Amino acid sequence: MSTKTATFSHDIGNLIKDLSGPSYITTNFSPLGIDSLIVLSGVFRPDKSYLAGYLARVLKNQKDLYSQKNVLDLGCGCGLLGTICALNGSRLTCFGDVNPLAIKNAKLNSILLDLVGTSFYCGSLFENNIFGEKFDLVVFNPPSIPGVPANNSEAALIREDEIIKSFYDLVPSFLQKNGCVIMPGSSRFDSDMSPINMARKFNLKHEIIDREEEDDGNFKYVILIRPDML
Repeated sequence: MSTKTATFSHDIGNLIKDLSGPSYITTNFSPLGIDSLIVLSGVFRPDKSYLAGYLARVLKNQKDLYSQKNVLDLGCGCGLLGTICALNGSRLTCFGDVNPLAIKNAKLNSILLDLVGTSFYCGSLFENNIFGEKFDLVVFNPPSIPGVPANNSEAALIREDEIIKSFYDLVPSFLQKNGCVIMPGSSRFDSDMSPINMARKFNLKHEIIDREEEDDGNFKYVILIRPDML
């Protein structure tokens, strides 16, 4: 896959300040069937994310990835991605996050939206997945800003490279046979740690299942990683 060199900078201070702002309700995902979604203070703001809404749209449009299957929304935040799956036919939807506030938030939204077949755990990556589930689909929108988060809330924005590397190393053992991972990426973030470059580094079979061109020549994409893929 070719990429276009781009400069994309983050105002980390403002992002962190926004993260710690007041709780609110967003209606941004009404076109996806979620009329209102609560986002608690200290939890990742998917309505203000460059890639979260894009991945949510792809999930909505590709129900065959999770219909009647077991799904893990990893790094779930307020639960947007898992909620899309639960509302559109997943059999079990598990929400996992290192941030206890995020788990509280995902539980709250699942109750308000009358989701069924849900489970929750708090821990880094697959840690504390007490139900011992293996999943047909893992949905993960990883943080993209390199650094060291000061707390669990900042871990939604700031990427610890060793944890991300652990994800690619561990995820095959948490997938059912023929299970897969989907992740969003962008040519704006075409670093060694981008999803497509990491899939190559770990020799994980993969394909691009969606691509969205942008006006400046960059593009977003969704990558599907399937270790058992022929």
